[in-house]
Amino acid sequence: MTCNRYQRQGVTLTEIMLALFILSAAFIPIIAVMSTGIRGTQKDETILRGVQLAQKTLNTALQLPFGDLVANKGGGGAGPWVFGSAGDEFNYATGSMNLKLGKVLEGTLEYTLVLEISDVPFNFSLSVHNPMSRNNASDTPLEWGWQKDVRVPRVGDQTGLYHRYVLTATWFDRGLSDGLQRTYRLVSSKARLHEL
Repeated sequence: MTCNRYQRQGVTLTEIMLALFILSAAFIPIIAVMSTGIRGTQKDETILRGVQLAQKTLNTALQLPFGDLVANKGGGGAGPWVFGSAGDEFNYATGSMNLKLGKVLEGTLEYTLVLEISDVPFNFSLSVHNPMSRNNASDTPLEWGWQKDVRVPRVGDQTGLYHRYVLTATWFDRGLSDGLQRTYRLVSSKARLHEL
């Protein structure tokens, strides 16, 4: 058996270049998927920030006494009263909380928060029972002498006792492919619970 000491086993530069080309071609789809995932995460983050900002702001507004915001807007009548609409920034601070409406920076995005408060007149109906007309032998409550559809209060609808709060957060997804305006809306109610 003869051994040629000048014959070497190894990899040529061409083989290395070919292997690198195949490896880089395999990574292109992986990088594309990662880039799509990052954009999706950024989009979800802007939505989450908008939702959290809107919820925090509405919770702050609901903590204020029933008529404070309307009184600070200088409103009277039946409303609706709008705070923080375009060109109408609104700040209201107490010792323990700060309510800011209009344009609000959150991270790298600008959100617009608009709060609309409207007075909701209400009335309700109830059935009044006349105990004197009850048939003692009857086991059916419908036969116990109910007076139907009695309105309470009897004269007109009540106002100034119940407010509807609608907070709308809008923003643009800057840097994302669609660039559309996003909107998130929260609706809540508040009643005047103390005696008039």
